[in-house]
Amino acid sequence: MRKLLFLFFILAFSAFISAQAWVPVGNGMNGYVNSLYVDDSVLYAGGKFTFPGNNIAQWDGAKWDTLSSGIDNEVNAIAKYKGKVYMAGWFSKAGGHSAGSIATWDGANFANAGINIEGGVINSLEVYDSLLYIGGNFDSINNNYFTSGLVLWDGSLATTTGTYPYLNSIYSGPIYNGRLCVIEIPAGYSYGYIVDWDNINSFGYYPKNVFFSNGSNSVNNSITFASAICNDFLYVGGDYSKVGYNKANNIAVWSGDTAWTKVGSGTNGPVYALVAYNNLLYAGGDFDSAGGVPANNIAVWNGNSWLAIGNGVNGPVYTLAVFNGKLYAGGDFNSPGSGIAEYTGTLGVNEIETTKEAINVYPNPSGGVFTMVLSHSAITAGSQTMEVYNLLGEKVYNGMLKPVQHDEIDLSSQPNGIYFYRVIEDSGNIISEGKLIIQK
Repeated sequence: MRKLLFLFFILAFSAFISAQAWVPVGNGMNGYVNSLYVDDSVLYAGGKFTFPGNNIAQWDGAKWDTLSSGIDNEVNAIAKYKGKVYMAGWFSKAGGHSAGSIATWDGANFANAGINIEGGVINSLEVYDSLLYIGGNFDSINNNYFTSGLVLWDGSLATTTGTYPYLNSIYSGPIYNGRLCVIEIPAGYSYGYIVDWDNINSFGYYPKNVFFSNGSNSVNNSITFASAICNDFLYVGGDYSKVGYNKANNIAVWSGDTAWTKVGSGTNGPVYALVAYNNLLYAGGDFDSAGGVPANNIAVWNGNSWLAIGNGVNGPVYTLAVFNGKLYAGGDFNSPGSGIAEYTGTLGVNEIETTKEAINVYPNPSGGVFTMVLSHSAITAGSQTMEVYNLLGEKVYNGMLKPVQHDEIDLSSQPNGIYFYRVIEDSGNIISEGKLIIQK
């Protein structure tokens, strides 16, 4: 019976990594890119540029296309809501139509979104609980003054979040454990907040839990820009040096327990963008080192350590997206490409179909000790070598399997995480491969 198993790719070997490359995406932009958004077969890029379109363009994997006459000023955020693509930032017109920093695109035409933001800029768009959350640094919607930087939109009615004093500048809204977490920059404060929102009535919202708070869990001197969920952990990137009283250089992780912790030794500059793909976390920003490893503005975290992604790019990365299985980086750089680049290497772990069932493993997950169950054909085929790799591609186990139906390997010295094995015959043929999970 055919079954899906995981085939690992050795991402960490330095010779392999150095052979991978970042390449231009078409002719790129003549400015910088703030936001990348994937919608079916299209990658949208928004920012500040006039080529290949006015501040907004779409890439189909082969060529750039314009969106009508474009948008007359900077685009910071893109999201799809109720069948329309919303684009927001700081502008007054989209496709020739009046637009108060936010507009909709139906695939052929722009339109006024029905809501106008005045007195500031929109930084983020997030869909949550059938509503579109519009976050930024502004003080008026449809000519009505209010004191929060977060607006809820249901497609026809805009509602503010009241006068909660810390919602001055909102940068992102990840969905974590089924709740919306709002990243804030409190005006006049030296620490940052992430608020977990809880819906208490139709349009009544309040902060359920302040993860980053003044005290042991605060992010000192913080500006938080980006977030992502990877392997059930919430990661937040920004420009800060501490979580509470502990160092956390520009990136921290929340495990759902009681505190934030550092991610390795972090980066030596701000983290502006995060994206998770195939159990790995990709980070972009304005840095040249991640975890002490040289990395030009982009790096990957495998749960244990940092790794550079090719040669990176020569300027800050503001946004990341995975489109058609490839990693795209947008920002303010001119090499390789201008404003946007594509990574040609393999990302993380890919799934393939295989008929190899010579060996089964149990229990899986386990605390580190696994029993290998060999089929009769595997036992009689001769000797086999089992290799186990971590997500970084490092070999953590290499040993001969005994010619018996049940054999055992002990990986209990390895940390929690995902590992990949392959069993190789003397002839070099791979007779089995799969995934191991260590949970202690």
